[in-house]
Amino acid sequence: MLSLTFRAGLSATACAATALFLVRTPAIAQGLDDTERAVTAAALTGTRTIPDSSWILVADHTATFECLASSQDLINIGGCSGMRVQSQTADDIIARIHGAIPAIPIGVLADLKAGGNTSVVISGALPLRVRQVIWGPGSGAPIPSDHGNPAVAIAVSRVSFDSSRTKAVLYLGAMSWTDARESYGEYIYLVKARNAWSVAGRMRTWQLAP
Repeated sequence: MLSLTFRAGLSATACAATALFLVRTPAIAQGLDDTERAVTAAALTGTRTIPDSSWILVADHTATFECLASSQDLINIGGCSGMRVQSQTADDIIARIHGAIPAIPIGVLADLKAGGNTSVVISGALPLRVRQVIWGPGSGAPIPSDHGNPAVAIAVSRVSFDSSRTKAVLYLGAMSWTDARESYGEYIYLVKARNAWSVAGRMRTWQLAP
């Protein structure tokens, strides 16, 4: 059975905390659309190298800006999902993203803020070659252990788009079972060209210390 508590130190721009896996209540009964799934997959493959022979654990709902006294998220950063920390507001994060990646249209950031308050269900595998298990602590089922530990556990936000749906931004947090240096959260900006999404900018929000 997998250990679901990470005790490494956390290095972030705003605070230090411990990352824990805790219980999640059900998200609303709505899912990611096909374009959101494609962007999420492109964000993961554009920022991580995961062997096809391994597998990943995917949170069964999207992350939000909410910080709760009793966390409801698969990945927990000081009581928050990682999209922000307790000492920050959603506006603080939006301003940081705008400063770090000025190419992101203002409308996309506004959509990120608006959509970051509501969690939706993630059901069905993302369009990735690597094997995936969609799971959450509140599912009532144990984490599958027949294939050993996953390469990473990931949690993502809703994807925010411009009006043409050719520019997008999302939050992606990941915990590595073997390397704290590969455990971090970031906002990722992607652009669609020639019918393919590619990473055009990144801003890290937290990082586990080795």
